[in-house]
Amino acid sequence: MNFDKSIDKVVDGVAKTQQKREKRPEKGIEYAEDLYKDTAKHFFFICEELPEGGEDLDNLAEGLATEILECMLEGMRLLSDGQKTSRKMGERVLEVMQNARGIAPDGSDIAERLDRTIDALEQQLAG
Repeated sequence: MNFDKSIDKVVDGVAKTQQKREKRPEKGIEYAEDLYKDTAKHFFFICEELPEGGEDLDNLAEGLATEILECMLEGMRLLSDGQKTSRKMGERVLEVMQNARGIAPDGSDIAERLDRTIDALEQQLAG
């Protein structure tokens, strides 16, 4: 795997997903899942190459995790407007958010947002 191409894949994936989400926010959940699937192997390859806690890696991780979260929140908001969200959908959302949390740098704002969102969703699914 090529380092520069992997960075481009993640950066381009985030940018394209953001554009798609802005045009069709109701597909946010699908876009978040696709973004994770399309970029995860590249992101984790980059993690092996860059020092942990480095600014470049943290910025890349925050951008990727943030876009996944924004897609999920937009998709959930639109899905839940006037509808009861199914347990299966909730579990699907939870899985993708947990994947995003695995990307987000510990102690970052996005990690804290994901932790709060995951906790709230887990409580909703349990109740």
